[in-house]
Amino acid sequence: MDVRSGKKKVSEKTKVAVIVRGNKKAAEIAELCRANGKTVVLNSDKPFFLSQAVRDFYAMISSYIFVDQPIYTYNYLMTPYAAYDGVISVTEMERLKGDQKALNEYLQNYTVNTNWYKYQREFRIRPVLSVIKDIVENENVIDNYIALDKVHMYGEDWTEAKKNRQALIDAKSYQMNLDKLMEMIQQRMDGEFATLYDLYVYLSLMISSNREEMEPDIDMVDDYTSVYIMTVHKSKGLEYDTVIMPAMNGGLVPREQTTILANDKKVAWYYQRNVSGHMNSAWYDELRKEAVRKGVEEETRMLYVAMTRAVNKLVMLVNNWDFYESWSSLIRKVGLINE
Repeated sequence: MDVRSGKKKVSEKTKVAVIVRGNKKAAEIAELCRANGKTVVLNSDKPFFLSQAVRDFYAMISSYIFVDQPIYTYNYLMTPYAAYDGVISVTEMERLKGDQKALNEYLQNYTVNTNWYKYQREFRIRPVLSVIKDIVENENVIDNYIALDKVHMYGEDWTEAKKNRQALIDAKSYQMNLDKLMEMIQQRMDGEFATLYDLYVYLSLMISSNREEMEPDIDMVDDYTSVYIMTVHKSKGLEYDTVIMPAMNGGLVPREQTTILANDKKVAWYYQRNVSGHMNSAWYDELRKEAVRKGVEEETRMLYVAMTRAVNKLVMLVNNWDFYESWSSLIRKVGLINE
C-alpha cells in the first residue's frame, strides 16, 4: 500500500518476509498464505532431490525403463513432459481391476498424443544425454508446468493476475532446479557411454538418500506484493522492509524418548518407558543442563539473526507464557518494546 501510494520507493529491500525456525513451519505458513490468496516465495532448507523438478524428470526417465508397467506410464503422463489433451479417468482405470495389459492399452490412447514414442526411438540410436537435452529444450516443460500449476490454484481470492504471478514464481524455482539437475547429470554421467539405466540408478539413490543437497534460493525482482517465507538459515545476509516472526513458542531443546548425551569426560543416557515412567543414568541431569544451555545460546543467536533482517518494521507473535524455553520466553526475559 505504501508503494502504491508513493510513500515508499521499490527496491530490493521493499519486501515482507516471514521468518521461522524450521522447514515444516515454513511450509505450513506458505500453505496458509496461498489458501488466503497471497502469492508466496518459499525459500526453506528443502532437499533438492525431493523437489518437483527432480521427481518429474525421474518419472519421465522411469517410463522408458519400465515400458510395460502402467504405473510408470501414468506417472509420466502426470508430468510437464507429456503435453496431452483429455482427462485420464481414474475411475475407468479402477474398473480394469489391475489388468496390466488393459491398463497399458488404455493409457496408450494418451501416450500416442505425446512425443514419448519419438524419444524412445531416439534413445536407441543416439547418446542418452543428447536425447535428454532435446527433451528438456523442445518439450515446453516450463510452459506445461505453469499450466498445470495454475490448475491447482483455486478460491475467490485468486484472480487471474495473482495466478499468473504465483505460477511465474513457482516456474522460476522449477527452472532453477531443472537447470541444476541437468548440470549435475552432465558432470556425473560420461556422455558417450551413459545409459538410461545408469541415470535411473543414480537418481533412485539420490532421491532415497541425499538430504544434504539443497534447492537453490529464488528472488523475484521488484516483487513487493508476495510474501517471502524462509527459515533463519536462509535469511542470513538478507534484509527486508518488514519481518514477521510467528510460531515463536516452539521448544528450543526437544526431549527425545531415547537420548544419549556426552561431553569430553562423561556419557549419559535417558529412556522414556511410557507416559509416566522413565530411566536415566547418574550423569544425565548434569549433561542435560549443559545441552540445554548450549542449545539456548545457539537459538538466541538464531533469534538475533532473524530479528536483524528487518529494516523498518519487526512484528513478533510472542506468547504470554511458556513452560519451556522458546523464542517467546527469550523475548519476555528482556521485556517487550512497543515502538
